[in-house]
Amino acid sequence: MSLPNVVGIDATVSGKTSASVIYVVVGDSAATFSGVPDITNGGAGQYHAALNVIDTLAIGAHAGILTISLCSDIQCNNLLGRTTVSYTVTVTENPVLTGAWAPGTIQLTAIHGDRQLHWPTNLSVTSAQLVYAQLSDAANVVLSDPSGPVTVFSQISASVSITVSPNVAPGTYSGTLDAVFCADSACTKMYRGVTHLPYTLTVLSMTNLTPLVSMAGAQDWLTIQGSSAHTGYVPVTVNPSNISPRWLWHSVDAATPVFALDTVTSSSKVFTLTTPDTGTSLSPILVAIDEGAGTVAGCYVVDGVLKRDAQVRVVRDGAIIYTSKLSSLKRFKDDASEVRTGFECGAGIANFNDVKVGDILECFQVTKLSAAEAAAQSNVPASRK
Repeated sequence: MSLPNVVGIDATVSGKTSASVIYVVVGDSAATFSGVPDITNGGAGQYHAALNVIDTLAIGAHAGILTISLCSDIQCNNLLGRTTVSYTVTVTENPVLTGAWAPGTIQLTAIHGDRQLHWPTNLSVTSAQLVYAQLSDAANVVLSDPSGPVTVFSQISASVSITVSPNVAPGTYSGTLDAVFCADSACTKMYRGVTHLPYTLTVLSMTNLTPLVSMAGAQDWLTIQGSSAHTGYVPVTVNPSNISPRWLWHSVDAATPVFALDTVTSSSKVFTLTTPDTGTSLSPILVAIDEGAGTVAGCYVVDGVLKRDAQVRVVRDGAIIYTSKLSSLKRFKDDASEVRTGFECGAGIANFNDVKVGDILECFQVTKLSAAEAAAQSNVPASRK
C-alpha cells in the first residue's frame, strides 16, 4: 500500500432507535488495524471510517474480518445492531521517489583550518505533494545546511548549502551527498530511491611550503647561547636554486580593511579585485599576482603619467620606505609603456615585495642638466648655484 497507511471503508446504516447517541465499535480478527477509527457522516445513513494500518505489518496479503457493532453505551452493553465484513489488505513496498540536483555534480576547494565556506545547490522533486529530504554523506566529508530535513515543495527547488565537515585533513576526496525523501518531517515514512549528488573535494593545507627540519648539530635559534636578543647565530649555507616563491591565501575578515572578491586565473596569473577601506577616496583595485615576477601592486593613477622606465619611491604613512625602479607595468594582462591619470594598472617594483594597501608610488625620472640649464629652470644665476 502507498503512503500514508490508512484504509477507508464506506458503510450504510438503516433502522430506527430511540438512543440519542450511537457508539460504533470496530473489532478486527487479524489485528491488521490499530487505534480508534475516524468515522464521519456522509449523509442520511451514510458513514465513512478511516482505519490505520499498523506500522509493523509485513509486505504481502493480510485477510481478516471486521466486526462492526452499534451500541447505545460506550461499553456496548446495549447492542443495537451488528454486522461483519471480510477484508484483504495487500501491503507493498513504498513507492520510489527521486529528485534532481542542480548542478548535477560539484567540485569544491577548501583550505584546512580556514573559514567555513558554503557552496549553493538546489534540490527538486516531481512529487505532487510536499515531501521532506533527508541528506547524508556516508563518508562524512561534506555536510548540508540546513542539517535537518529539507522541505521540498511540489515543482519548487529547495536551496541547500554544502559545507566541509570540521577537521577534514588536507587531501582529495570523492563521494556523493545522498537525498532520501520522506512523507513526514520525522522521516518515519520513507520513500524508496536515493538521489545522488557526486562531489570532488580538495582540501589544501594552510600553506604549501615544505616544513623546515632541524639541521644536524644546530641548536634552536631562540635559545642558542642563552640570548633572548638572538645575538647568537648558526652559520648556514643556503642554495638559492632550492628556494622557490610560494603564495599563501589569507581569507579576508572584518578586521582587514580590504575586501577581496573571487579570484580568476588566466595566463598563469591570478587576478582579484580588492576594495580599499571605505574611509579612503581610492577606487577598487585590480590586482594581478605573478608567481614568477613576485608581488605586483594594483594601482590607480591619481595624477600625472606612470611610465615603464621610471624610478619609483614607495611612500607609506608619509615616509619614503624604499626607492627603486619599475620592473613591470601592465594594463590588465598586457604590457604597457605608460598609464595616465584615471586608469588602473599593475606595477611591479624591482627587488621589493612588501607592498601594502594604501602605499603611494611616486614615480620620477632623473635628468642630467648643465649648470646653466639648472639655473634657467630655477631662475637662480648659475654663479650662485
